[in-house]
Amino acid sequence: MLPNQIANYLKSQAIEHSRGDFIVSVDGDAARIDFWDTDKLGPQPDTATLDQFPAEIAPTLADVKEEAGRRITAIMPEHKQRNALAEMLDSIGKHGADLAQWPDAERIIAATHQAAWDEIKRLRERSDALERMDPVPDDFTDDRHWIAT
Repeated sequence: MLPNQIANYLKSQAIEHSRGDFIVSVDGDAARIDFWDTDKLGPQPDTATLDQFPAEIAPTLADVKEEAGRRITAIMPEHKQRNALAEMLDSIGKHGADLAQWPDAERIIAATHQAAWDEIKRLRERSDALERMDPVPDDFTDDRHWIAT
């Protein structure tokens, strides 16, 4: 969630907000920056009050990549991706690249892996499309940006 989406909520709460590239502690109208990634966000703003906190911090390409990674690992965690690659390479080594020559059980496993890879590829394509947008939409995490087109 970006600061422009939470400013009104934060004003009434004593809360800490973190997005990975900043941490802001807010108590009423007083805001304190506990961490600010100047490489990603530029110079740290002076925040004596929440009203001085930047109204918007545009999402970065790294934010889009992080969201894509989250969605991809929800489909197939990294260890399962490695296992799937190892299984496919093993089957290719034993039976060749023609799936018609594979035993039924291994063909079924290959089809399951391929379905997951197809969805991962689609998510990467959606991530690439979001990264080409200027600016990246503030609501880039919304499912509507990630559905098949």
